[in-house]
Amino acid sequence: MRLLVTRPEPDGSALSEKLNALGHMPFLSPVMEMKRLPLKEPDLEDMQALLLTSINALRIFCELTERRDLPLFAVGARSAEGAREVGFNRVYSADGDVDSLAELVMEKADPEAGSLLHIGGARLAGDLRGLLENAGFSYNREILYEMIAASQLQKKAEKALTSEELDGVLLFSPQTARIFKDIIERSGHKAHVKTMVAYCLSRNVKDALRGLDFKKIEVAKQPTEDHLLDLIEKAG
Repeated sequence: MRLLVTRPEPDGSALSEKLNALGHMPFLSPVMEMKRLPLKEPDLEDMQALLLTSINALRIFCELTERRDLPLFAVGARSAEGAREVGFNRVYSADGDVDSLAELVMEKADPEAGSLLHIGGARLAGDLRGLLENAGFSYNREILYEMIAASQLQKKAEKALTSEELDGVLLFSPQTARIFKDIIERSGHKAHVKTMVAYCLSRNVKDALRGLDFKKIEVAKQPTEDHLLDLIEKAG
């Protein structure tokens, strides 16, 4: 299948390589670019654990500090695997969204044992702070980067879209879906998505596409890259 990959780099290229290996033809056109914020080493004193909602945040954190001794609660399996690969030994995965991450923290951590430090980007889906503070935890947040939205698709991808060569588009987050929708609407390409299938990581991603008339919208059974790829393989 000919698939539009909207994921930011470096993950977009890694995903494109996987799709190539599976026999698909990816058209890479990230709809966001990561801008790292100028930061010093984070203060981890009195912190009982780290909360991770982004693999990008993990990469930046590991450049800022050599500390790997704290327990780490990751929102998904991919982030958890990445944390283990860089040396974290006590890693817990929520395998879901912010709500499931909060539930995991409440199950495993103690509000009296110290503060929690959430490392991530400037935008966050859900209310992790509210959920944890209502449960008695002390929540701190370290914003390590922000994502800058693209104004248009890359030329090769746009040409494939307007000539209706694309079979589908892969969307991994509600923010990505909203930016993609905005690009399509502003560029006058709404009619061209009617021949495409939208492959969404979660129902929240699907909901962000309201107003675009896709041929079909598919949602992964679980919000992981492997499940999304399985969905594409079954469709192909």
